[in-house]
Amino acid sequence: MWKNEYMKLCFESITLDDISAGMELKFKHIPSKLYRYRPFNEFSLDEISKNYVRLVSAKKFNDLLDTRGTIDIYNQFLKKNLGMKTNFENHLKKHFDFKEVQAMLGADDWFEEILKGVSKKVAKESNLSEMECKANISHIIKQETNKLNDAFGGLGHYTTRCSCFSERNDNLAMWYHYANQYSGICIEYDMSQFDILNIRSRFMYPVIYSEILPDINEQIKNFKLQNANLYTWVALHKKMEWNYENEWRLVFNGIYKEDTNLYFPAISAIYLGNKIENENKKRIINLVRNENINIYNMILENNSILFTK
Repeated sequence: MWKNEYMKLCFESITLDDISAGMELKFKHIPSKLYRYRPFNEFSLDEISKNYVRLVSAKKFNDLLDTRGTIDIYNQFLKKNLGMKTNFENHLKKHFDFKEVQAMLGADDWFEEILKGVSKKVAKESNLSEMECKANISHIIKQETNKLNDAFGGLGHYTTRCSCFSERNDNLAMWYHYANQYSGICIEYDMSQFDILNIRSRFMYPVIYSEILPDINEQIKNFKLQNANLYTWVALHKKMEWNYENEWRLVFNGIYKEDTNLYFPAISAIYLGNKIENENKKRIINLVRNENINIYNMILENNSILFTK
């Protein structure tokens, strides 16, 4: 799949040749037309009249897990990170003899052995059983992991600004959720007018859908990505249940600290929902009367969506 190849070239490689090849691969696959579903309101009218798209924090999106990677300390990072293993050794030497430390760290699953050893020692010094101590320590680790994930997601929301597009203009669910139950509009953008170096194509990315959120442990451990690229990489991953959106994202990281507008002079058509009020329809038509923008009306025919001028 070209998207996976693109992610490897641009987010896992450090060579300029690979990154250039990835950018060319992505540019070749950017759809000639992209769409944004919008409710009819003064904000959407302003976007049309002034030719901009709104870049906002992912915390405003309807997906609670948007722009959140997975930092699973208990199951991944500590077990794989040899530097962390050395840190454990230094602390263990203060409480265990040399042979005990070497036995724990020499095991294949050394983190599990440390957990057992610490639980056993704590149990001797308290009224809790070894099993209870292990459960309590595991619970604390998982709590700290959740705090770390929350902090990572919060920082991503603070540094990342996105504008969302779709490959399709006929998605009933998106018309319902994002275009005010078919009473709004869908704006078409002509991406073919932007070359590969234009920021509107340079920072336009395909969304990757998967069953689980991306695991950033290896990325952190190997320092494969700089901070800005790491948060962009995370912002491009969504869970599989959202794949019906066929989404592309305009993503900027570390550039805008507040929501902002980006000039985007590419509107080529506007599609009107079949429940749009007549007065609102007239306002749209009058707004673009002197522009080279086509207006289409949604109709339902044979259980399908069609658009007519």
